[in-house]
Amino acid sequence: MTTKTKIDNFKYGQLYHYVEAAQNIPAYKLISLDVNGMIVLADSSTYKAIGISIASAISGEMVKFITSGQITNNNWMLNLQVNTPLFLSTSGNFSSSISSTHLIQRIGKVITPNTIEVDFTNHIILNPTATPTVTPTVTPTVTPSITPSA
Repeated sequence: MTTKTKIDNFKYGQLYHYVEAAQNIPAYKLISLDVNGMIVLADSSTYKAIGISIASAISGEMVKFITSGQITNNNWMLNLQVNTPLFLSTSGNFSSSISSTHLIQRIGKVITPNTIEVDFTNHIILNPTATPTVTPTVTPTVTPSITPSA
């Protein structure tokens, strides 16, 4: 006898994923994996985006997210043209402009004022290693002086 299972979280062209949150994750934020394999907010200065959360989760809970497809948030009021590219910004946000000096990642494009098409591209790291800061130090210089003897 075979048992069929119901897939509740499937939409055409879109699969939901679940990973434990390392921090509180609001809904509709870009997310990444930290060094321990847990979900954190993506940020163009540190972590590239791997998905977008579709529900809020507190630290320790499972984060529900997508990695491709369309997502609608009725609170978004994107005043942008259709097909405008969107890029990873800071604190899990996206922007239509590139503002990072470390990592550039296109995360999708605008479909309507409250819908985006999520399509993560390869990221570009602009500054892969930290630039050392040079701090000059002053070395005292000894100046000999001659005192005539009488």
